[in-house]
Amino acid sequence: MVHPKGCWLLPLLITAFALSACSGGGGSGTAPSATLPAGGNTTSSAGANSGSGNVQLSITLPGTGTAAKLRKPAFVSGGTAGALIVAYLSTDTTHANPVGSTSVAVGLGAPGCSSSAPITCLVPITVPPSPSGSSTAFVVTLYNQAPTNGAFPTTAQVLGLGNATQVVTANGSNSLTVSVLGVPASGVLVFPPSASVPGGSASSYPLTVTALDAASQSIQGTFASPVQLTTTNSAITSFTVNGQPGALIHASTDSVVVSYNGGPGSANLSLTGTAPNFTAAPFSFIPSSAAPTASPASVIVQIFGQIGSTATFIVSEPNYTGAGYTETDNCAQYTPPHPTTISPTVVGGSTATFTVNGGSVPGYQNCTAIIVDAVGQTLSVIVQIQNNT
Repeated sequence: MVHPKGCWLLPLLITAFALSACSGGGGSGTAPSATLPAGGNTTSSAGANSGSGNVQLSITLPGTGTAAKLRKPAFVSGGTAGALIVAYLSTDTTHANPVGSTSVAVGLGAPGCSSSAPITCLVPITVPPSPSGSSTAFVVTLYNQAPTNGAFPTTAQVLGLGNATQVVTANGSNSLTVSVLGVPASGVLVFPPSASVPGGSASSYPLTVTALDAASQSIQGTFASPVQLTTTNSAITSFTVNGQPGALIHASTDSVVVSYNGGPGSANLSLTGTAPNFTAAPFSFIPSSAAPTASPASVIVQIFGQIGSTATFIVSEPNYTGAGYTETDNCAQYTPPHPTTISPTVVGGSTATFTVNGGSVPGYQNCTAIIVDAVGQTLSVIVQIQNNT
């Protein structure tokens, strides 16, 4: 089909929607073909008449190359397999009477789509010119499945939503930008690696929040609906988003912090969303009770001549999340030529057993073992080496 002049382009940031709306008047200009794709892609129109304009949309799915990674800030999921475009008069605020619609398969191998990434698909839709003094609203819904016979399966899930309003003229040149917002279907909450929380003192920690769509693609930019931070213990934990108290996250660029007031107890932190069956694994936020303690608080290693003995002490820290301890000491320098050693020097878990292997010393000598947990809390254990010969 050849369009008369007066066609217009509609870029969609990451995607690009190119629309042409022209009546049957004269002119010699041309626009990309709006021939209806064959196969499962179907178009239905409402309110079309002899003055209707033909509108063509070009949907470009993101590729995997460098250029695709640089495209910001709009989001079009790489899992998109189908698109529904419905047009309404802007006066139809309840969207009860569409004036044009189309549902199409998009993606590699779909009719009307290019054969290599980034994949571009041409989608035609027929709408009438906007009435005088009014405009036309286009609502775009992207799915993770393709339609069959013009309808999406009941199992299809929404990946993205977009809308734009434009005066559609029979003969004219217009431009319009549409942003697609990703629909969060799941979320991932990540606490800073190895960030165990010392109990009893107020502290704050950044959180990494990732919203995923139903195709498990990370949503970039603004979300179609916010995700909400949750805590099972608001008495000790609270959130700030972009420096302000709150729990709603609207975009991938939001800065999120969890604050701990130093009180006793623990909490599970997680996310909720409005999408059906939204899922997010909780994160256990467990402050330690205090610095580690040892049992016994001091140990004695007995030496008989040049033959040493062993002794053990246990270090523990209630509510410690298993990040472990490191041990250093000055014992070897006091027991040459057969030094006293303590092992292990690094150990995981909230409870650890350390073994002292006594060296040789005349009389008796004290040394000190320093135990440090992952958040810098320290414990000193006195080791006494006695020569009983």
